Amino acid sequence: MPLVRSTLVTAVVAALLLPTVETAKGDHSKGAGKSRQVERLRQIEQKRLQALVDADVDVAGSLIADDYEGINPLGEILTRDVFLGAVGSGAIDFLSDEVTSPIRVRRHGNSAVLRYRHTIDIQVAGIGHLTHPAWTTALYERRKGNWQIVWEQTGAIGPLPPPS
Repeated sequence: MPLVRSTLVTAVVAALLLPTVETAKGDHSKGAGKSRQVERLRQIEQKRLQALVDADVDVAGSLIADDYEGINPLGEILTRDVFLGAVGSGAIDFLSDEVTSPIRVRRHGNSAVLRYRHTIDIQVAGIGHLTHPAWTTALYERRKGNWQIVWEQTGAIGPLPPPS
């Protein structure tokens, strides 16, 4: 009997400690409201990526927090103003940014972490044209009722190709 009880307690504790992970299909067991928020976060991230491709710094800026920090595949930290300035000036020109995996979401209250794989086609002043697959992990926070990206780290999959 102690073995059965120990196994049951372990299973209950493990279930309580596992974070909520939602894939592209959503987690229907957590309720419609949470699933709607997760889908909304995916849509916001797709909207942000498209705004960067379109060099629409007004739309992108509305989705990026004032205290944003992004780490690019070269390991450089870019602030919101530096990043949006480079996109607006054309110094960073996203030619395309195609998400190639489901956007996975872990949401905890007013914070959410998104992770996905994508292929970036980019022209960077002083570096050149690069096309490469990457993983991005993004931290969003809900501030004044709106989700905004706060931190982002993008890492190339494999070595970065030489610029063309």
